[in-house]
Amino acid sequence: MSKSTQAMNLSKWFGIDRILFGARTPKEALGEGEFQKYNIAKGAILSNLFEIFHAVGYEPDLQLKTTHEMAKFACQSAELSLGQARDVLTHEDVSADLNVEITAVCEKVEGVDKVAVVSEMVDRNIKSTALDLYLMEDAIENCDGELLKDSSGKIMIAAYKKLREALINYTRV
Repeated sequence: MSKSTQAMNLSKWFGIDRILFGARTPKEALGEGEFQKYNIAKGAILSNLFEIFHAVGYEPDLQLKTTHEMAKFACQSAELSLGQARDVLTHEDVSADLNVEITAVCEKVEGVDKVAVVSEMVDRNIKSTALDLYLMEDAIENCDGELLKDSSGKIMIAAYKKLREALINYTRV
């Protein structure tokens, strides 16, 4: 693994925490047992991510020398991704689709707290979109996405989505 790939991997490690837990540390938010499971899931998504990068021929070009630089870069990038995710979700088409989903959930369960449903679904969608932007955007913009349309590419993307959702579920603990 090149130094640039190692730097990217470590910065992504920090950034995932920032997107999912904000300023809190995952360990204090989750407790020791869940924190260990969360780290395993985070390692799995990063492993999957770098398999995707390899499949599309993406080679990160990140030149950060210290852990402090990586953490700072990760924090800034994660915050930028969260802002972009909020912008995406306020787009008219996306917002309308989210409203349809929220209405469907509220109609399924009688007496559900609609404010809680809206809060939960919006938060989940922001985190999901922010993770996608943070983890995948650069590779998607700089590579041939056609390479992921074969059966192995579809499996890698499906695995990524499952792992992303598993990570987001840790924010509900």
